[in-house]
Amino acid sequence: MSLVALGHLAHDLDRQPTAKHELLADPAEFLARYDLTDAERTAVMALDAQALVDLGLNPMLMWNILGAAGVGPKDLYSHTITMKEAGH
Repeated sequence: MSLVALGHLAHDLDRQPTAKHELLADPAEFLARYDLTDAERTAVMALDAQALVDLGLNPMLMWNILGAAGVGPKDLYSHTITMKEAGH
């Protein structure tokens, strides 16, 4: 499991000024920088909060990922938006 890579992803989205834009512009290319498992990559692309937490990601770090993609608090666990939709 590459839980550490998910943590790095969440940290980068919170701390690197261009990371959010890069994620939304080309999610696949941005995520390729991280040694994610297929399940982790799928959860991030689906913006699936529950799957990320089930994979072991701290909920606060999970929020960094979903928040960067524009998911608000009321939609956090609804799974109604995907990375493709978030990038417009």
